[in-house]
Amino acid sequence: MEHWKLQRIGEALYPKSVAVLGVSDAANNLGTQVVDILMLEGFPGPIYPVHPRLKTLLGLKVYSTLEEIGRPVDLVISGLNAKLTTESVIESCARIGVKGIVCFAGGFKEVGTEGLRYEKKLKEVADKNQIIIFGPNILGVINNNQRLYATFWSFKKGNPLGSVSIVSQSGGTACTMFNDLIDRHVGVNKWVCLGNRTNLEFSDMFHYFADDDDTRVVAAFVEGIEDGCGFMEAARILSQKKPLVVLKGARSESVSAAAASHTGTMGGTYRIFKGACRQYKVLEVRNSQELATVCKALAIAPRPDGTRVAVLTHTAGPSILALDTLIENGCPLAQVSEQSLGRIKKIIGEHVPIVLSPNPIDLTGSGTFVDVYPKCVEAVLEDDGVDMVIPIYAIHRNFETSARALAELKRRTSKPIIVCILASREEMVEDERILQEAGIPVFQAPEDAALAACYLAKYHQYMLHGRDNRRD
Repeated sequence: MEHWKLQRIGEALYPKSVAVLGVSDAANNLGTQVVDILMLEGFPGPIYPVHPRLKTLLGLKVYSTLEEIGRPVDLVISGLNAKLTTESVIESCARIGVKGIVCFAGGFKEVGTEGLRYEKKLKEVADKNQIIIFGPNILGVINNNQRLYATFWSFKKGNPLGSVSIVSQSGGTACTMFNDLIDRHVGVNKWVCLGNRTNLEFSDMFHYFADDDDTRVVAAFVEGIEDGCGFMEAARILSQKKPLVVLKGARSESVSAAAASHTGTMGGTYRIFKGACRQYKVLEVRNSQELATVCKALAIAPRPDGTRVAVLTHTAGPSILALDTLIENGCPLAQVSEQSLGRIKKIIGEHVPIVLSPNPIDLTGSGTFVDVYPKCVEAVLEDDGVDMVIPIYAIHRNFETSARALAELKRRTSKPIIVCILASREEMVEDERILQEAGIPVFQAPEDAALAACYLAKYHQYMLHGRDNRRD
């Protein structure tokens, strides 16, 4: 990639000051919404609203033009239309040395010939003056490290800082990804919408995230790409350093045509894309729920040293669903040794009439007791034939759960523990907090816990061998 782009992405995502174009005194105006959100989220630098006639907005001085500001502006957030953006905004940005522009407007190449002309002019001036364009045709950009919410979209206030960064062609899907992670108590680090990708490509963001110390996992939603080789080469470089999880839209020809009217990009041949993902160690998922599940696991759990998964439960049915998911995804089932099963039998009590299988290990009613269940999990973790364990347990108001004991156990092992809690979201909130703070991802459905283990195993395989064992 061009070196200036990498520098400009960093400067635009960490601006010292921002200007907002397209504000008005109407409460529902996009630009005004942006100013309100920037203030609400606590952006630490100066915010300069720009409007030819307004004097003040939300307690801030309003400037008639960008040039009138008279101080450095790193990032411009524009709610103006395609014509004004091309004929006025970009030229003003070039004159005052702006580093990046967040461009909400549609009406560019996705609408036809005139829009394409606008976009070519926008790219020409931006490239000449080394200005990075986020968009056009996007919902915005977020950097949680900087409390930069350069968007008119209203997210829940005070979203936690995390290690997953999102890059998406679609703003709506980017919102889904963001909210799915927040609902799972996984913080987002950076959130970048690309839209029409005037001069900022997926490949550019992949190169940036590869060296971004605050990003541990990258999640991407892709509709279509023109430069497949550039995309995959950047994906290869990124995935050598940290996991890249991709959700591909427009997988069928009919949907690919619809995508062209969305961001002006055809979806391409999915079969080729899928094969390239395997070749270049990209973790592909099938839907937005899978994406959130996989990102959660990769963001919270340590990397395993192998792929063999054991399931421990006190209720058999959910463990069968977990095993089905493991097998369907080609993830090896651990075979817990007779020695470890004997150890578990002693923990439960020799007098208890129970037959233990090597996987899943069903403790039946004994597993509901906090002085039994964590010790059995520890016995499984210490088995040399086990690389990861999925403990499944239910919450009952009259029984203490094993959350604190499992969290303490995690501090004594490097092996991933992935917990499934059989309870309502409201009931499991405290256990989830305790466990995830200790590095244990928590899921409500056994299938999700198993899928998380599958992708931890897959990423381990990729790092060792660069091959995929998942069955179609």
